[in-house]
Amino acid sequence: MIFSLVLGNSVNDQNSPETRAIGGRLQSIAQRRLFITDAPMVPPFSDCLKGTDVTACRKPTVKDVLTNLGANGQFARQFRMTMFSMASLICVKSQCPPFIDGYPVRFDGQHLTVGMMDRMAPFMASSIQLALENTSG
Repeated sequence: MIFSLVLGNSVNDQNSPETRAIGGRLQSIAQRRLFITDAPMVPPFSDCLKGTDVTACRKPTVKDVLTNLGANGQFARQFRMTMFSMASLICVKSQCPPFIDGYPVRFDGQHLTVGMMDRMAPFMASSIQLALENTSG
């Protein structure tokens, strides 16, 4: 079984009674649980592109990326989930480039372009498979 669980970008969302109830239910029905976190949002091109300078397009809109990753990790540990962060595929040192290998990463600052999804699919699949293989029930 594969479940999709999207948590908000605040620690409060991850500690809400509803989110904790979902985590508890998943723990009771799924032998292996993989928690996929999205990468930090970045500004859409229309807001950050100034001429040829794309520097502002690299900076996540979330002020403290590490706090959010820490909160996601805490949630994953609490409910014995393996955590996989999309940031590990498209961000380096809290900087998320607007282009990878000449391809635009996101079309609106949050969602990946179809081209980037196609390019990332094999990396994501192998990373998820490895995470699941390293997960005990």
